[in-house]
Amino acid sequence: MSRFWKKLRITTKFTISFGLLFLLLVMIAGTGYLALRSVHSAEESIRISDEIKDIVLEMERAMEKARRLHGDFFLHYPLIGFARAHDLYAYQSAQQIERVIQNSSRLKEILKNPGTSALLPQNHVDLNLYISSAKRFSNTSAESIQLIKELTDPMNGLETLYENTTTALQTAIAGYAYPNKLLEEMLSFSKDYLISRQRHSMQLSFNILATLRKAIDDASSMPAGEKKNLLDLLIQWQETAEKILMIDTNIKSKINDFSLQAEATDPAAAALIRQADEDVRTAQSRISQAHDVAVIIMAMITLTGLLLTVVIARILHNSITRNIIDLTRSAGEFDKGNMNVAAGGEGPDEVGQLARTFNLMAARIRELVDNLEGKVAERTAELTESEKRFRAIIENTSQGILIADKENRKFLYANPAIARMFGYGSPEYLTAEDFADLNRKGILQPVRSIFKRMAEEERRFLSDIPLLRKDRTTFYADIISGELNFAGHACLVGFFLDTTERRNLQGQLERARKMEAIGLLAGGVAHDLNNILSGIVSYPELLLLQLPADSALRRPLNAIHESGQRAAAVVSDLLTVARGVAGAREIADVNQLILEYLASPEHCQIQSSHVHITCKTDLAPGLAHISCSPIHIKKCILNLMINAMEAIKDAGCITVSTRNREIAGGEFTHAGMSPGQSVVLTVADTGHGIKKEDLDHIFEPFYTKKVMGKSGTGLGLAVVWSSMQDHDGAITVETSERGTAFHLHFPATDQQLPAKYAQTTFMELRGGGEKILVVDDEPQQLDIAGHILRTLNYSVHCVGSGEAAIASMKKDRADLILLDMIMAPGLDGLQTFSQILQLHPGQKALIVSGFAESSCVQAAQALGARGFIKKPYSIEQLGRAVHNELRREETGGSR
Repeated sequence: MSRFWKKLRITTKFTISFGLLFLLLVMIAGTGYLALRSVHSAEESIRISDEIKDIVLEMERAMEKARRLHGDFFLHYPLIGFARAHDLYAYQSAQQIERVIQNSSRLKEILKNPGTSALLPQNHVDLNLYISSAKRFSNTSAESIQLIKELTDPMNGLETLYENTTTALQTAIAGYAYPNKLLEEMLSFSKDYLISRQRHSMQLSFNILATLRKAIDDASSMPAGEKKNLLDLLIQWQETAEKILMIDTNIKSKINDFSLQAEATDPAAAALIRQADEDVRTAQSRISQAHDVAVIIMAMITLTGLLLTVVIARILHNSITRNIIDLTRSAGEFDKGNMNVAAGGEGPDEVGQLARTFNLMAARIRELVDNLEGKVAERTAELTESEKRFRAIIENTSQGILIADKENRKFLYANPAIARMFGYGSPEYLTAEDFADLNRKGILQPVRSIFKRMAEEERRFLSDIPLLRKDRTTFYADIISGELNFAGHACLVGFFLDTTERRNLQGQLERARKMEAIGLLAGGVAHDLNNILSGIVSYPELLLLQLPADSALRRPLNAIHESGQRAAAVVSDLLTVARGVAGAREIADVNQLILEYLASPEHCQIQSSHVHITCKTDLAPGLAHISCSPIHIKKCILNLMINAMEAIKDAGCITVSTRNREIAGGEFTHAGMSPGQSVVLTVADTGHGIKKEDLDHIFEPFYTKKVMGKSGTGLGLAVVWSSMQDHDGAITVETSERGTAFHLHFPATDQQLPAKYAQTTFMELRGGGEKILVVDDEPQQLDIAGHILRTLNYSVHCVGSGEAAIASMKKDRADLILLDMIMAPGLDGLQTFSQILQLHPGQKALIVSGFAESSCVQAAQALGARGFIKKPYSIEQLGRAVHNELRREETGGSR
């Protein structure tokens, strides 16, 4: 063991030794930290529980005081007057209610604290009860006081109006005996009501009122003018009395509310206080347990650490410290001028190597000292010339240089580049004023702070620091700092490199590289999956043609076929992300594509899962046409609709709209769009919007905030982005808390829509025995293509390589070649087709690939292979492609 230890390097020895000690320290610190955290958590629970209890008690006292003051108002206002009673009781009651509301809000904030017991918010206590009850009490109090004011106001109160009307009636009817008697009887009952507030008294008064009206109408001796005046006064009196009855009823209902509010809030307060006391007891128990466990564990670890420290110190002293002391003694002698000193103790470890290096260094220094004086004069002349070159460089460099005195904070030097960076015409402006003057203008305050921080933290480099120009615009700079002696002053020097443009270009480059890398990966995976899926898509279709209509196998075969088609759709999305997916371009009307999608089974199925969302369209008439792949445009609409529906949690609306738009010069140049007419397709929703931190990533493949496998694959928006790139278009996004809108910008075209052709039937796809050569390195693909073409009445010959295809064509020419582009090993599709054309110029060929229209595909098409079909394919797809290619000359050339 001793021999093994001596062979170890010093770093290994120290690493092992201090690693053990550090492990013990970590264990002690971890134990202490966990104990302190547990104690702190318990103490925080106690504090919060006590605070909750105090707030609840304070709220109860304030509510009780508010009720008592409100009752005192009703008791005293008839005696001391409305105004004085309002100041003494009603106003103070409202202040107490305001305290209750404030404390209720404080209580809700406290219960949101992570330290709050989980039982408090789950205790079936509706904390909003305090706020709602207090606000209701406040409103009820104010309303009842207002009602009292309406009754008793000496100027405009109902009781004052009642007295005035009564006096007017008595004066007007005094000369008529029978009506006057009825009036006195009526007023007697109404006065009883004003004293007792018994409703039946006022009702008796109303009964006599009817008799009084009739007596006035029947009084023949009473002039018509007086009769009308009396009847008007009676109507005014009755209306006033009815209003008094209504206000009394409202006052009684307000008083009944007070008792109901007290019954609602008291149980909630008691439950909170009870739970807070229980939390305090639980927390105190946790503190005691944490203390005992921590003391035991830390004591055991500390004793072990002390023993291990003694052992490690002994071992390190014997193996390292003695040699270091000897080397230090030799270095001290060398420092005193004894250059002939030599260090002993050379050995295999680092200390021995250091002693050997020290001896070599001492010999080298002795040699250098002998030649130093001659070189000093030579270097002085070189430095003078170097200073001239240095000044020319810093005056003309694009890098900003700023030198400031460390003591008085005055700029001593600024080169032209730094002046241009900050927006000043001359560097003399920077050196003419001190830091304080410039800081008041707010431009160089960040520079002062950066210099100070770099000096204090001994940092010499900062990257992409935001700074302000004179015009208040922001630019970014890398800053390298240092200290130097300039013109006899201790100074700080800063080198500024403007990185604004680099920062912008780097962000664009990183995003492009990321999308390109993901696209290459997606394309490779899609190619392999398409070859695998060919059997799942094609074999069930072939079997279904051979089965009777009532066969029990038709249903599982249909399920396998549909599953394969869904998987192929996902692979198609991968190919779209890979860019260059095969898709025929044609002139199309975006409005028509939208209507076709909205009427499709896919949209109806999605809409049935989101019945709370309404979809509407706003399609512009006279919309320009575009050149596109209709299937990919519909795929974009589908993905945007799914994204919009899943962004709406409750009821909402999705609007699909179109419009023509003129693109100005310089707009969408990053997307490669040229100025001119464009068509804009917009899908807008009323959802929750997109978070700012997610906005830069939404078009990345597999980046999704949804549940993977349930809401989607994460390819939806990536497919939209890639499709727009393939169509030379641009996509913009507008988002806020009120919703999100995706705008797809397509270049418009002047070409007209093509005429619609009748769909070819299955029987019309059958061949007439034409000879077809199938070339593919996948045996399964050969088998699938052979079965399909023979079913369609073609004569088929299958080969598994390009070399075999050339050999076959040398023997006998084929009417059509079905050619796979990617084959290994040996010749690929392009090489094979090129050599076949040398044998048979004008040979017809149909390209089949599981990837995309790559450069090889395009090259083969340029040689004459007009058709292209993507794996996996159905019987109808392959049959139509072969049918069209064989009859290409009959229909006038290329399709």
